Amino acid sequence: MLEGFRAKLGLREKSANSSTIANNYADFDRGIFNFTNTIILAPPGTEVQLYLEFQGYSGAVPLFSGVKQNLVLKVRQCVVGEELTNDLKCKTCPDGSYLKNKTGKIIQQNGGGICLKCPLNAVCLGGTMIVPTTGHFRTYTDNDTIQQCPNPLACLGGDQRNVMGKCDKGYQGNMCMECQDGYYQTESFKCN
Repeated sequence: MLEGFRAKLGLREKSANSSTIANNYADFDRGIFNFTNTIILAPPGTEVQLYLEFQGYSGAVPLFSGVKQNLVLKVRQCVVGEELTNDLKCKTCPDGSYLKNKTGKIIQQNGGGICLKCPLNAVCLGGTMIVPTTGHFRTYTDNDTIQQCPNPLACLGGDQRNVMGKCDKGYQGNMCMECQDGYYQTESFKCN
């Protein structure tokens, strides 16, 4: 008489970058095979070829074995703001750092690259979020160049909605060097 089911999880194709670790057996309980102690390591953006092998048993005696079901596990890529660590995990860059790729660009699309310490005159909110401090302006969203404004009082710094920086009332444009309509330039880069 059939008393229970058991399932074994295994790799169909072994590779150097993926393997199952720990307990890869699960008993059938209330309609669920629960693999709570099984860990599968695989590089982000890859597919792992798996199989489930089912066994039926009565007490400790197997009644049938070898019924297999193939599975494909798709591992997500690192997302924007995550670096790929040496142990093949995606890790979000913490506050005080930002993500940059090998070409020196701030990563806006897929993850990858490395987390670096925040540049001078900027605040880094983790991931790719770099904002200038008061008196400074960010020149482009895809690099980490922070420059002092010609009129530091015109530049209010940045925030999550204004990553390039914000201008004080009466100022506009790159590095807040232009006057808004209704204002005129009096001294070097000062608008009244």
